[in-house]
Amino acid sequence: MGNLARTTFCVCLVTAVPGCSTFEFLVGDCEIEYIEVSWPATIEQGGNSELSRLLDRIAPSNVSGQEFDRLKGALIRGEPQSSSLVIWSVGAFSTNGGYVSITHPAPSAVGAVIPVTSAFNGGGWGTVTGRPSGEASVAVRASGFVAASATGSLTVLDNQPLKMRIDFTARSATNESRRISGEAQFGLRREKTTCT
Repeated sequence: MGNLARTTFCVCLVTAVPGCSTFEFLVGDCEIEYIEVSWPATIEQGGNSELSRLLDRIAPSNVSGQEFDRLKGALIRGEPQSSSLVIWSVGAFSTNGGYVSITHPAPSAVGAVIPVTSAFNGGGWGTVTGRPSGEASVAVRASGFVAASATGSLTVLDNQPLKMRIDFTARSATNESRRISGEAQFGLRREKTTCT
């Protein structure tokens, strides 16, 4: 615990003897840890190209502590995990409910090229157990667009923490496409907050 601060609360009770009592508590600073991904992405759709900064983060309060530790090991420290795949998501397309989610093997060696071979429905952050396939899959949802298939690649530029060049094209069931590319950088961030 860091610096302590004095916080005063006044509590009024309805009792036989009306009045207020003052209680003082010592509260301190707590540190919250986040895994963050920052992805300046180029999004191409319908002949137009737009640069968008995709950013999201997850804290231990969003998943179990054990799951957060597995994600931190795979995405930040490049440590082998008992699970074979990670999934992470970022909000996208300036639309409510729009997102890009990627599942891929982690950790992977620097220089590894992971093919994007399919699309899935879903999102979130976590680890997925099962046999590693060496392939990646993406979920893309935008206003009026849901990916039904995808092709492309993820190139691992660093694995402590993970940095990857992403370049894939997702297609809807009606063959509408979204090409998304750029370099995603993961990091571990800590913020101070008042303990509660």
